[in-house]
Amino acid sequence: MPGRDSAGPRRPRAGLRRRRPGRRRGPARRGRGVPQALEYARHSPWTLYWWQFRSHLAPRSAHLHSALRLAVALSVARVAAGVLQLNHGFWVLLATLTVLRTSAADTRTALRPAVFGTIAGVVVSGLLVLLIEQPIVYAVVLPVTLLLAFGVGRLLGPVWQQALFTLLLTVVFSQLSPEGWRLAEARLVDVGLGAVIGVLAGVAMWPRGASHDLRHNAARYLTASGDAVERTVEAVLGNAPPPEDDLDRVRQRMVLVDSSYCQYHSERHDPRRARVDWDAALGAGQHVVPGAESLLRRNPPGCLAGWPAAAVLLRDAAGHLRSAYDELAGEVAQGRAAGPVPTPGDCVDEVDRVRPLLGTADASAVRHLVEVDRWLAGLADSLIRIHPPGADQRR
Repeated sequence: MPGRDSAGPRRPRAGLRRRRPGRRRGPARRGRGVPQALEYARHSPWTLYWWQFRSHLAPRSAHLHSALRLAVALSVARVAAGVLQLNHGFWVLLATLTVLRTSAADTRTALRPAVFGTIAGVVVSGLLVLLIEQPIVYAVVLPVTLLLAFGVGRLLGPVWQQALFTLLLTVVFSQLSPEGWRLAEARLVDVGLGAVIGVLAGVAMWPRGASHDLRHNAARYLTASGDAVERTVEAVLGNAPPPEDDLDRVRQRMVLVDSSYCQYHSERHDPRRARVDWDAALGAGQHVVPGAESLLRRNPPGCLAGWPAAAVLLRDAAGHLRSAYDELAGEVAQGRAAGPVPTPGDCVDEVDRVRPLLGTADASAVRHLVEVDRWLAGLADSLIRIHPPGADQRR
């Protein structure tokens, strides 16, 4: 084909196809024949646990925040029980665990039933110990109170559960060391102290819960996805090495987003605040990593090197995608997912875009070009689903 050396793609350079030392790409020594999508099957469970643990050693990890909040609250409760020399100091820790939640709003919600239920249980327990002094009676009613506290209480609600649990503790400790009405008084003081510690810990340490972290992690995840798209295109064009580090960065941020997303759905939210369509927003980056890995397996780095026309076409599409990911990240960081999106297109539009280039390359190069362009178009479609064109006019 005349002019192919100047206009068509060159054969990929050997340096671009060489794998990095120490990286396993494709079926490795262990687990040979396992697809790349099942990369985890090549590693032991302990290795996967370590990867998860290491991924959550980040300032914006929801699991790290929960662990630190709980550790500080229990430590303060233990120190307070020791300094005040409480006879039943572990009740302070139990009350802290009962009240403490992942956000200040949820902690405030859990406080009321814990306090009201404990007060009701203390009143009933105080009357019980004043009327009955024989330990054998408490031994007989112990199975009934166990059934009520751990079975019926959960069905009736948190207030009943706290009240029946307080009654159960009174029945148990009245057999061990009868203290009369002072046992109920100690229970009320310990629960009140534990509730105060739990509320202070919930208010002082990340009071907004997972909603703020989710917005931050999702914005960084979408930004990293846009970077990975551009680096993948540059690798196919022969101007950059395989984007392994960029894809690893997307995976790490995906772990943080998943944990924040799960915790977000377990918390209460203000119905007056604008909601983000998180399924659509996070789905915009869902196909970046598996799509790039699959694309590079079939289209090795440098397969479109030396084809200037294809480079212009793909860089333009990747640049628009990168801008769309950055704009979406900015919208998500502010708590809303709307704004400019790439122009939608169908298969006819995609064919028309690449048709002028088909006469300057062989069949394998055309296949590489069509696959890369189709992958970019699929990512653009996932962005369009977040804010379909014309949505503003329908509002």
